[in-house]
Amino acid sequence: MPAPKGHQNYNINGEGRPKYWTKERIDKEAEALEKWMKIQGNNFIQDFCISRDYSVYTISGWDKENENFGLSMGKFKTRQQSFLFKGSLSKKLGHSMAALILSHSHDINAKTEQKIIGDATAPLSFLLQNADGNSKDLVSNG
Repeated sequence: MPAPKGHQNYNINGEGRPKYWTKERIDKEAEALEKWMKIQGNNFIQDFCISRDYSVYTISGWDKENENFGLSMGKFKTRQQSFLFKGSLSKKLGHSMAALILSHSHDINAKTEQKIIGDATAPLSFLLQNADGNSKDLVSNG
């Protein structure tokens, strides 16, 4: 945001206030994440953010804009996936909670298949047979 009309710019480049999360600061956070990951039981990024006194929303996007943080975050995600897989297979973690975290944080989803029973060449007759007397609901008297 530029300075108000008639006022001097806030910084040399005239881009508004200086950016707090500079590349150097994010690099330091990447180093802190690396150290934090080595402690047994540190498996959730929210705990890292709490330990650093900021929100998880603060770091969203750092993995894409900062190569060092991206590498550290990639290691963290691999470590967390392993923890969740092993924990749910050994039944130390609830399957549904592990599946929820994997689907939201790692884009890993359970896939299901549905089979249509009936004559695939005549889908309308199949639909009408299953409507069971409710075929009038399929027709609009528009």
